[in-house]
Amino acid sequence: MKKARLLSLLLALWVSATAFAQFSGIVGTVTDGNGEPIIGASVVEKGQPQNGSITNIDGQFAIKVQAGKTLVISYIGFVTQEVPAS
Repeated sequence: MKKARLLSLLLALWVSATAFAQFSGIVGTVTDGNGEPIIGASVVEKGQPQNGSITNIDGQFAIKVQAGKTLVISYIGFVTQEVPAS
């Protein structure tokens, strides 16, 4: 049983490392007017609701999108903004 759990954990770590190593997209940080990170903000490619990300505890996100496409960034209590991916 322990061997199966260890193997599953190692496989999950390997898949995660492989996925991050192959990432080619846009990374960024969402902050408020004071420069504080926004945790849990939604970052979605405009017109492609299945292609999105959520910001982490540092306000950072990563999303696969071509440069020049529009990102829609939203969070409760803030005005939704659209910015070009670059």
